[in-house]
Amino acid sequence: MFKIITNLDLENAKKSLETLGDFLISAITQYKGTELYRNTLKAKAYFNGETDIQFRKKEYINENGVKVVDIYKANNTISTDIFKKIILQESSTLFAKGVNINPEIKDNFSKMFDIKLQRLGIESSLGGTAYGYVTPTKNGLTLEYFSADEFVPIVDVFTGDLVAGIRFIQLDSNLPMKIELYEIDGLTTFVTDGSQNIKILDEKRNYYTITESDALSKTVYERNYSILPVIPLYNGLSKKSRLNRALKTKIDLLEIILSDFGNNLEDMQDVYWTIKNYDGQGLSEFIREMKQHKAIKVGDDGDVKSHTTDVPYQAREAAIKILKKQIFSDSMALDTEDMSGTLTTVEINARRENLNLKIDDFENEAHNFMNSVMQIYQEIYGEVEKYNLTFIRSGLINETEIIDNIIKIRSDIDHRTALELNPMIDNDNIDVILERMKEEDMIVLGGEHGQSTQTNGQNIE
Repeated sequence: MFKIITNLDLENAKKSLETLGDFLISAITQYKGTELYRNTLKAKAYFNGETDIQFRKKEYINENGVKVVDIYKANNTISTDIFKKIILQESSTLFAKGVNINPEIKDNFSKMFDIKLQRLGIESSLGGTAYGYVTPTKNGLTLEYFSADEFVPIVDVFTGDLVAGIRFIQLDSNLPMKIELYEIDGLTTFVTDGSQNIKILDEKRNYYTITESDALSKTVYERNYSILPVIPLYNGLSKKSRLNRALKTKIDLLEIILSDFGNNLEDMQDVYWTIKNYDGQGLSEFIREMKQHKAIKVGDDGDVKSHTTDVPYQAREAAIKILKKQIFSDSMALDTEDMSGTLTTVEINARRENLNLKIDDFENEAHNFMNSVMQIYQEIYGEVEKYNLTFIRSGLINETEIIDNIIKIRSDIDHRTALELNPMIDNDNIDVILERMKEEDMIVLGGEHGQSTQTNGQNIE
């Protein structure tokens, strides 16, 4: 059973490099045995289409009562990407448009910040928790992300808050492991030699530097933050992987049905035989002879007849439909295949209700995460009197219906409001559009009042 690691455990281990090294290796080893670690690896495998169907074997009990692998029967292992769609839909809905914050603040964020934030969201959904490492660079405030299968949390013994952490990177068990120890007062990097031996690769360093220059000299100051710059992003109150047992068992059953349907078509399992005076030794030999030679031997007055049955296609289709519906229901996701046809905005919103509830929960944690990011931001760039932080969700809408409604209320709203409500117009382009509209109005007015206009390249007064 995994023991929660606290700041007291870390402090007690700092007596020497040897005791600290033993502590780090032991913490990582224990963590790899946790349910959280295993679930994260499994969720990542399902996200990549490496589902448990790949381990399925077709077996039978032979004449001696022994279970053996049936090498003569088809064993299709058809996986699906349904879990990947669920995860990407969740992350894209909340993070695809990035974090919306005051422009003068956003200008100090790196261009990759929003992309990294979306990837952090994916890792959070897979593991239940992921960690964002915030650091300033020449390109602005940068975000890196650590998944739950590479970071061991160290918490405060009284509050349970994250106060330190161990990140471990090892491509193969035979290769050296890089270990990063994140503490509030700095980052220390270690490396192993492929066994249990550990040494310091980089001594503890502060997280960022400030350079002050004048005409005569340049001074560099090293700084840390008031909080750990590794910030957890939880995927909701549960802090659990989206691949829970309820969802996984249904995905597994869906893939079994799809695989068996392929097996039936390949094996003709829906064909059965009646045998008279068969000259073989058993049914296994009969199947083998049919598979290998497309013929069998029979005795005197012998006969073999095949009989076919209809493939239960409709039953399989019904089962698949029911399973898919339950999968999307359990995961609180939106089945886009169910969104065909012309739907009103009200109908779209009704079908998105479960997804919205899940995203509401996730968004609360995203706000907590970004507020911690802003705390670090202000320690680097200076205090911000007030900031407005929001996430603009992506989603399906009935554009025609919305535009028709804008037209109906056009006399009651100004140009800017109408453009902002129009789903076909990017809000970043509104100022440009308004300026063009103003220029067009001036041209029209100029023509009406006899001012100079231009026709065929000539000025006409």
